[in-house]
Amino acid sequence: MKRFGRFTTLFLAVALALTSLTAVAADRPAAAVANRAGASVKGVVYADGKPMRGVAVSDGRAIVLTDAQGRYWLPSDKRNGSVFITIPSGYEAEADGVFPRFWAALEAPRGEVEQHDFHLTKVDNDRHVMLAVTDIHLSNQFSDIEQFCTRFIPSVNKLAEGLGDVRVYSLNMGDSTWDGYWYTNLYTLDDFHRTMNIVGYPGQMFCAMGNHDNDGATVHSDTVDFEASSAYRRVMGPRYYSFNIGKVHYIMLDNIVYVNTPKEDRSDKIAGKRDYIRRVDAEQRDWLRRDLALVKDKTAPVVVAMHAATYRYNKFNDKVTPNLSEPEYSAELKACFDGFEDVHFVSGHIHKNLLARVDDHLIEHNVGAVSGSWWRTGHYHYQMLGPDAGPCGYEVFTLDGKRMHWTYRSIEDGDKQFRACDMNEAARYYAASDEVTAFLAEYPLRQDFRKEAGRNRVFINIWCWEPAWKLRVTENGRELPVLREQTEDPVYTVSYDVPQTHGKKHRKDYEGRNKAHTLFVVEASAPDTTLEIEVTDSFGKVYRETMERPKAFCPMMK
Repeated sequence: MKRFGRFTTLFLAVALALTSLTAVAADRPAAAVANRAGASVKGVVYADGKPMRGVAVSDGRAIVLTDAQGRYWLPSDKRNGSVFITIPSGYEAEADGVFPRFWAALEAPRGEVEQHDFHLTKVDNDRHVMLAVTDIHLSNQFSDIEQFCTRFIPSVNKLAEGLGDVRVYSLNMGDSTWDGYWYTNLYTLDDFHRTMNIVGYPGQMFCAMGNHDNDGATVHSDTVDFEASSAYRRVMGPRYYSFNIGKVHYIMLDNIVYVNTPKEDRSDKIAGKRDYIRRVDAEQRDWLRRDLALVKDKTAPVVVAMHAATYRYNKFNDKVTPNLSEPEYSAELKACFDGFEDVHFVSGHIHKNLLARVDDHLIEHNVGAVSGSWWRTGHYHYQMLGPDAGPCGYEVFTLDGKRMHWTYRSIEDGDKQFRACDMNEAARYYAASDEVTAFLAEYPLRQDFRKEAGRNRVFINIWCWEPAWKLRVTENGRELPVLREQTEDPVYTVSYDVPQTHGKKHRKDYEGRNKAHTLFVVEASAPDTTLEIEVTDSFGKVYRETMERPKAFCPMMK
């Protein structure tokens, strides 16, 4: 197998060491704001150099509005360590590289008054594109930084270039790094921040916190969740906040409660098991209700980005189920949005595409990971795949006023939404591969696709499938019955499982993956007929493949 070149990695290493990346506007003389009784934080919000009225300012607890002179006074205990504004519609905040500076660190002692001003610029963003990216998982291993630079970054830049003057933004739903490797691989949130400002990413990125963005060296205690987030809050900003773009109100939440149960072996400097509970704590919900009370148009879209899914669509039984650690946790969060007509939760965490239409007013978009299966399949020089056997990628939300459209975009294959596999040829590949034969001998419960020889079956993996989508397959003008089968995806097995286990001791978790996917299955009349495959998404867009059979099978097949 060939190896990736090291040019990009070398470039980054030099750049990270030598380049200063603080790309904020030059300091401006601050207009003195008189103190006010009870207020420990004060300041002015400017828009194009002029004071702006009615901008919400918060410390994560209280929310106040700026007055006619753009001034605010905030009674804060400074516990959360920052003050932030809710960017109004039609404006952008100054940026530190790609990261908007809508927040400022609170550094003065609790009883001391400090001033922080914010500067906005008027823009036309009623029409905009929002990229939902998640689980980037940079940790300086498996050629992840190189793949990120040479595959992901060109993909998003190509998309942005094709949009003309439409403004592009991003939601990052967390796990930008990997807490278990902060100390052994020497890649932390500081490094991620610097990397993003080097690689030429298009547009501003708003970040949420994932479970792997916590500091695993934090010793378990009653306050471990808050203390473990200290590095994130220092580098990336508040754990939760809101902003407006066009007609859309965006909210970022932290729905991971870090536990980090103690462990005995701390040779990696990690103090615990890095475990957690999936929920939105009471403090955030209190702030959220105050934030939503300021949203006047309840018919406009509200987009809530967080790491773990609140609800999931289960492909195995077509049911939508709560997905936080307890069902009541999902219900608590959902109740905050009562009265809003168009709510979208956007999440990551499981590295799979699952869309859940919870009710007439709420849709959850669980988005596949940028890293897919933690950058492994790309490192093995196969196509970049995630645990659902779909491609690494990101969701693209297109907003025009209140109208919203979404689609998943593959890093390598753009708009492709499915992969059809000729199982006769998969059987041939399995039988001829010594590595696969050894794998099946080590893991006898796994699907032995050698048995598919001569059955003339075709597996179709539609990675963004939900019940609103449609699939039609015809052979010589005759529509074939379509069945759903809970099984393995053979492309994923040979791209991920086989190389992951090759030459390694038996791992039980690889034994139980014999029914890891839900695939659509058709049976053709002969091994060499041509199939016409049509997949129609929920917006009526049709994706087609004329499948000429036999269709060769290999880890790189599309």
